[in-house]
Amino acid sequence: MNNQLQYTYECRDGACYLVEKPMEVEPMPMMPITPITVDEPNRVPASCPMPGPVPELHLPQESDEWTIYGTDYCGYCTKAKQHLDSLGLPYVYHTLTPGHRENLKTITKNYKYVPMIFNRGKFIGGFTSLRKSTT
Repeated sequence: MNNQLQYTYECRDGACYLVEKPMEVEPMPMMPITPITVDEPNRVPASCPMPGPVPELHLPQESDEWTIYGTDYCGYCTKAKQHLDSLGLPYVYHTLTPGHRENLKTITKNYKYVPMIFNRGKFIGGFTSLRKSTT
């Protein structure tokens, strides 16, 4: 068996952290490498395990009062939405994929956690920063 890394999120202190954990897996048989081509831009080739369109990343807009980038399995992402709902504040929510995180590094100054929260297009931080900004 080979040791590989498994990535999971642990939520604490108002943010969810990406954590690497070792995972034992059975070795896979070697398969021949065949080149793939992409006929349509912004589509994953059919030979990939998850075919379909690559989701487009929508950057935060100044016209949106609040923008949240998060994941479905992040408790603080859910709390951020509930907090804004309880205050009656409008927000736009985007579910992050691994590729999106790379695209957001520049505007978040390499912030690595979820939720990533913006106010009027300006990055403020995570859930704790949201609570401080709205009280």
